[in-house]
Amino acid sequence: MKTFYTLFLILLFASCSPENMLNRKLDGEWSLVSVNGEKIDANYSKKITFSKDGKGGDVIYTTVSDNKTEIKKGIYALIKTNSISIAFPNNAYGSGYETEVYDFTNTSSTDLTLTQDRNNNTFAFKKN
Repeated sequence: MKTFYTLFLILLFASCSPENMLNRKLDGEWSLVSVNGEKIDANYSKKITFSKDGKGGDVIYTTVSDNKTEIKKGIYALIKTNSISIAFPNNAYGSGYETEVYDFTNTSSTDLTLTQDRNNNTFAFKKN
C-alpha cells in the first residue's frame, strides 16, 4: 500500500509540472494576428496546430499567401526555460531537422505570444 501512495504522489506531481500545464494550454489551433505589433496582411494567414504528447508533441504550420497553401508538419518540445523548440524535417538535404526556438512572452487560454531569439521577431496568436 505504501508503494501505491508513493507512485500516486509521483504521478500527481509529474502531471502538474509547468511544462504539462503549458502544453495543455497550447493544444489546439492558433491563428497569427500580428508580427512585431503590426497586423498581418489580409492576403496572408498562418495557423499553428499543436497536438500535445507529454512535454511536446506534433505541430502543423498552415500558411496561405495569395491563395497558395503550404503545410509543414513537425514536432515540438517545451524547454524548462519557458521556451519552445519546433523542428521540421529538412527537405533540402533529405535528412535532419530545421529547428526554430521561441520564448513565450505571453501564454493564456486564448492568447499566445512567441519571440524568436534569432531575429527578435514577436508573433502574436489567438486560439481558434
